[in-house]
Amino acid sequence: MMDRIARLKLVAPGQRTGVWTLLLLLCFPFVTLAQKLRFDNYSLPQGLSQSTVVSLLQDRQGFLWIGTEDGLNRFDGYTFRIFRKDPQDTLHSIGGNFVWTIVEAPDGRLWIGHEGGISCYNPTLDTFEAYRVGDGSATVRTLVLEPDGKGLWLGTSGQGIFHFDMATHVLTPYINGTKQNLGNNNILHIIRHGDGLLVGTRGGGLFLFSADKKFRRPSFAQKDSMLLTANDVWRIVPRKDHYWLGTQKGLVELDANLNLVRYVPLARDEQPTQRVSSLLFESDESVWVACYGGGLVHFNPLTGSYSFSNHAAVNASSLANDLVFSLLLDRSQNLWVGTWVGGMSKLRKGHDNFVNYSNDDIGTPSNFITAITSLPCGDHETLFIGAYGAGIRTATLDDIGNLSFKKYDPFPPALSKSVDLINSFYQGSTRLWIGTDHDGLVGIPLRAAGCLEKTNDIVHYDSKGDAHTLSNGTVKAAVEDKNGDLWVVTVGGGANKIITREKFGQPGSVIHYLNDEKDPASLSHNRVNTIFKDRDQNLWLATANGLNLVEGNGFKRFLQGKVITLFQSRNGRLYAGTEHGLYVNEATNGPFVFREEKLLAAQLINAIGEDAQGRLWITTNQGLFRFDPTAQAIIQFRSSDGLQSDEYNFNASTPTRTGHLAFGGVNGLTLLDPQRITLNPTKPAVVITSLKLDNKEVRVGPVKKDTLTLAKSLGETTALSFHYDQNYLTFEFAALDFTNPSKNVYAYMLEGLDNQWITTGATNRSATYTNLDPGTYTLRVKAANNDGVWDETGKALTLIIHPPWWETWYAYTFYVLVAALVLWLARNFVIQRERWKTELQLGHIEVQKLKELDDFKSKFFANISHEFRTPLSLILGPTERLLSESDGAPTQDLVTIRNNGKSLLNLVNQMLDLSRIEAGNLPLQVSEVDLAYYLKIFAEAFHSMAQQQHLDLTVNIPSEPIRGYADVSFLEKMVNNLLSNAIKYTAQGGKIMVTVTSKGGYIVLSVTDTGKGIAPDQLTRIFERFYRVHETSSVEGTGLGLALTRELVKTHKGEITVESTPGKGSTFTILLPVTKAFYSPAEITTAPGETESMQKEHHEMPSPAGNGSDPNQLHPLLLIIEDNLELRAFIRSAFTDRFRILDAADGEAGVKTAMSEIPDLIISDWMMPGMDGLEVCRVLKTSELTNHIPIILLTAKAGSDSRLQGLETGADEYLTKPFDLKELTIRANNLIEQRRLLRQKYSQNGRSLYKTVKATSADEKFLERLRTTVEQHLQNSRFGVEDLSREMGLSRVQLYRKITALTNQSANEFLRTYRLERAADLLRQGVGNISEVAFQVGFENPSYFTKTFREHFGKLPSEITKG
Repeated sequence: MMDRIARLKLVAPGQRTGVWTLLLLLCFPFVTLAQKLRFDNYSLPQGLSQSTVVSLLQDRQGFLWIGTEDGLNRFDGYTFRIFRKDPQDTLHSIGGNFVWTIVEAPDGRLWIGHEGGISCYNPTLDTFEAYRVGDGSATVRTLVLEPDGKGLWLGTSGQGIFHFDMATHVLTPYINGTKQNLGNNNILHIIRHGDGLLVGTRGGGLFLFSADKKFRRPSFAQKDSMLLTANDVWRIVPRKDHYWLGTQKGLVELDANLNLVRYVPLARDEQPTQRVSSLLFESDESVWVACYGGGLVHFNPLTGSYSFSNHAAVNASSLANDLVFSLLLDRSQNLWVGTWVGGMSKLRKGHDNFVNYSNDDIGTPSNFITAITSLPCGDHETLFIGAYGAGIRTATLDDIGNLSFKKYDPFPPALSKSVDLINSFYQGSTRLWIGTDHDGLVGIPLRAAGCLEKTNDIVHYDSKGDAHTLSNGTVKAAVEDKNGDLWVVTVGGGANKIITREKFGQPGSVIHYLNDEKDPASLSHNRVNTIFKDRDQNLWLATANGLNLVEGNGFKRFLQGKVITLFQSRNGRLYAGTEHGLYVNEATNGPFVFREEKLLAAQLINAIGEDAQGRLWITTNQGLFRFDPTAQAIIQFRSSDGLQSDEYNFNASTPTRTGHLAFGGVNGLTLLDPQRITLNPTKPAVVITSLKLDNKEVRVGPVKKDTLTLAKSLGETTALSFHYDQNYLTFEFAALDFTNPSKNVYAYMLEGLDNQWITTGATNRSATYTNLDPGTYTLRVKAANNDGVWDETGKALTLIIHPPWWETWYAYTFYVLVAALVLWLARNFVIQRERWKTELQLGHIEVQKLKELDDFKSKFFANISHEFRTPLSLILGPTERLLSESDGAPTQDLVTIRNNGKSLLNLVNQMLDLSRIEAGNLPLQVSEVDLAYYLKIFAEAFHSMAQQQHLDLTVNIPSEPIRGYADVSFLEKMVNNLLSNAIKYTAQGGKIMVTVTSKGGYIVLSVTDTGKGIAPDQLTRIFERFYRVHETSSVEGTGLGLALTRELVKTHKGEITVESTPGKGSTFTILLPVTKAFYSPAEITTAPGETESMQKEHHEMPSPAGNGSDPNQLHPLLLIIEDNLELRAFIRSAFTDRFRILDAADGEAGVKTAMSEIPDLIISDWMMPGMDGLEVCRVLKTSELTNHIPIILLTAKAGSDSRLQGLETGADEYLTKPFDLKELTIRANNLIEQRRLLRQKYSQNGRSLYKTVKATSADEKFLERLRTTVEQHLQNSRFGVEDLSREMGLSRVQLYRKITALTNQSANEFLRTYRLERAADLLRQGVGNISEVAFQVGFENPSYFTKTFREHFGKLPSEITKG
């Protein structure tokens, strides 16, 4: 680098130099030159904790440590980790934030000097230990380790020197008490000197602290009071038995005996001296000097020359600040410069690989360099540079590559004014040919051009738009062929061949070559980027669509796409640079065949140069590549490596006689010497910087429950263990090579999982692994530096994922033992099973016969009950009606018929229930209900029966709800049987008590009577089927009630017990579980509350409402479908006074009647010839015309399966024969009332009929279709009911009854209401005035519209508009 700057010799004094010599040196006028260096700067925006950097250190791992005024920073090239004093954790945090000095001990610990004392950083534990120095007010500004590493020497500001014993932590103070400077104990720097120390002070100069722990002045300092007694000595640097001092007044060199060798004040302009804060030897001839206020100085001790680098506000790559305070040269030879309030700057190794010249250097208005060439003039060499909009600039190139620029205008006055863009230069045999933009081709004699002489011998070939001049004035390149003719290629005008022996502009002087799509031998494209003549005199044209070789009067085509540049290497290889890569023809003889260079695939090639080693230098839009064709090796340089930018221009390049290469780009000119390119040979050390578990960083710390911590830092860790569920891991890493971290490349592999290395860039320096199976893995990470040098050793970290306990070796041992035991048990079971099998086979025939008998019995009971139910209905139904219609007391015969009929029915039901329980056809169906409510209803229903027998029935059931899960039908039968028996077997005047309590998830139901009681020997048999106590033989009964009750309780997972004393009475107690946990999901039928509400409605049987009894209303229409004539007449007689009645004898007739008459209610039998009740229900419920009609289904099938089947087809109610006539009428009235409420829902005030809602039922779907139909014809005032019924596909009567059934409005009322509500909404939206809205909704007369609107809404349309 010193070769690139001006040299300045300094007079060096002899070994002994006096004061007068020093004064002479101080007054000597030295001229220094500023040096243009390119820095990378770091401050707060990049993550630095504070911008004053006073100390720098690179530790043995490679981390960079930065001491600032506000915290200690650790830098890995990408991120700063900041350490500050933590008042909440003084035991483990740094003791002060203003960090002045950092040293590393042999054991890897860092010792930090800061305000108030020192701190020791333990990299293993990632913690600090702080020690106060003196009274805690002094700042430790310098530290020196003892040779044995057991102690530290501390230099403080104001309190002298201290010695710190690392083992005992004892601090010993030493105060400077010399007569020369009694009060000066402000220490700036100390270093070891033999057995003592050299001490630099502020204002007191240099002291020697001897082995006897006393201060004295060096001999030279005793003689001189200017340099070393009244001076600030900021830095003392030993170098080859000499000492260099950075002082307030410049540099001072001392010999081994501390005698003055020379003094370098670093004078600059009007500043006679510079304050030197630090200095750093790069080599014997290269010293970096930190000048506080003067910037960075590069000093050559051998020649005495130096140069300054300073901050420039307009240049972001200049020095961060001129207040330079600290320096560091890292292991990759990058220079780090710490400044006061400016952050820090980095000068990269190889920073002088490339020299860039911008428009400020060249003297052009633009940085866009379009063309370059080089011409000799005697022993000198001149570069010709074409810049956008600036014509030609020239630069004189000296032997060491320095350039000096000036403008060159060889053109005649007329041409000079228009030529401002140069496309190319070509050195012909006698002339320099200059391709211009729009002004054709200009030729200047080579001698005159090379020496920048003025000449009138200028040739100008331009375009006149005819066949005898150039085809286009924008010339991209020119070349002379072997015949001396000149070929000129243009943009859009193809190629031109100028016959030089003919006069330009005359016929035959120019031949044009243009593209002809019909001629494959023509030029492939009229835009030609360049033309090139190879060593065999072949002419090659690079066009926007392929490469063309001149053959006779035509062209031979090669390649596809845009070809930009052409180049032939020294070994004869022809290279073609294209928009998508580099192609080469290696054959020197024979046919031309181009192959792709894979290493440059997809790169846009702008220009190519070659160095002395045969390596190609290739510019692209992604920087500069050095490509070795022989070794097939490539290195990429980017703007971050010092290039003018990453983008270069087409064919803007040239070699020089000195071996330099020049390239033109979009941001200036780049000049390089291929032989002096310095690459980075340092293998980068790789460190794992962070571990994250489940995206949370894991840090060093004590062991915590449920929290993963590290026992020591990742840099000191070789293995990590994780639980089986701690397997979402992210590792972050960094290569500690700071030359150009953005170009570092990483590769990682998890051995045990990955089969190959995974490569990643600097922007994604992490590896994430999820769902790792238990096992042992090794994470390996390696890195390459910015120039592709790999550290193959890298970093290895063992990861152990422990298995869960059930996958451990002892678990598997247990599994084996259990498996062996299971096999042994299985073998014994097989043997025993064979025995059982034999026994079972013997009893199989008997069991099968019993099963067949049981099945026959169940079927028999089911069939006989079905046959009994219909005649019982015809017996009990008319009997009940006759009893209700009798004016006086009912006849005893009717009462006898009713009572015995009900007894027979009860007997049939009990027999059927028992058979169904045995066959498993009476499943338990529980739901959450209020148990107290139902039990009270069931019990209190027996009050009348008890009163008839003159018994006192007491029901002791809590009034508060008892919620639980139960089958209400089971409860009803249990209560009925127990109370029936109690009343039956208790004499007149006796008492019966029903008690219900709740106890721990159970209910306890007790029925106590004062009857005859049961003998103890008969208690065990009373629950047997058909068994009757001997003492009660005179009382009628079948002996089925208690048997059925026990089966019901057992099915309900409960228990029934009895306590009895003969002559005093009996107590039956039922214990039932009522919590959900006792029942399987299949036994829980309905969501909580739904069954209860349905069953409450059934048992409360509300009075009918809205049943048409109002004489002003039309009675509802009832359709009865029943094949039994007597039953049909019986049902008809019950509804004559409240309904209009239609009937049908079978299902087909019933469906036809329902379709035509649209009744309000249908009562249908299930079992009928032809179409049964289920099919009737299905047909009517799936028809849009009749799906709103409620249907009551009557059947003799009493099972829950039959009931569910009927309800699933759409039946609204389901009654089992024989039915209670009163219950039938109540259910019918309830359904009529529900339909009335539904009509009210659609006709209530405030509900808009025209607004659509989500159609969730068949009724709403019908209304939605109705609304849509009306909306489509809304503006048609003549659209009436007839039209609506036709559009809906219904008769007028059907439409009328359907709309009335759903909305309680006639069809006309519905139409009028819809139009009015639509109008109101349009008025609210402000769609139009009242008349316009009236016409939009089908009213022809606005006055009539206003009248009707007011009648409907109670206000005028104008009031809605205002609102």
